[in-house]
Amino acid sequence: MSNISKEPEFWRFMEVNGPKAENSKNNYISWLRFVSDNFHSIDESLNKDMVEELYFKIRLSKNERDIYTQDKDVSNIKSALNKYCKFIESTLVVVKVKDGREDSRNPSYNTKNITMKNLKYIIYREGDYYVSQCLNIEVASFGTSIDEALNNLKEAVELYLEDDQSLTNYHEVGEFMLGEFAIRA
Repeated sequence: MSNISKEPEFWRFMEVNGPKAENSKNNYISWLRFVSDNFHSIDESLNKDMVEELYFKIRLSKNERDIYTQDKDVSNIKSALNKYCKFIESTLVVVKVKDGREDSRNPSYNTKNITMKNLKYIIYREGDYYVSQCLNIEVASFGTSIDEALNNLKEAVELYLEDDQSLTNYHEVGEFMLGEFAIRA
């Protein structure tokens, strides 16, 4: 059975980040369902290393199936997998519990007390470092790579929220645009 974790959210992600054409978005969903049915689940565990591994498997098995047998098809599937990875990377999920900070992997975790928030962030290069900045709360971090900057931001947000359990400094960020303009200085 075809299953894409967070499919409606991924669709909205594509509305903003492309592809723009409805038919193209439908193709991305079809390609991901194909992968889900035949190779690997499409969920938060997907990462860039897995995409390369899946691409290799899909390419090697193209002569053993009736659909997606052309090199262009396999390349399109890889594009869809990469797009889904970008979607996963763009969503920072923080899990908090009202009665104290706990690990959500703990089997005794009380799911009725969970509040989940999707936090938006930006990452930009500054000299030799990548700076990661949360847009919903005033927390930032950095790293020598994009992945390190993002992981450091997640850790910084978790530490920040240990002191701010009620999310009093959280503000919702809707659709946003990143741009650049020049001023006379």
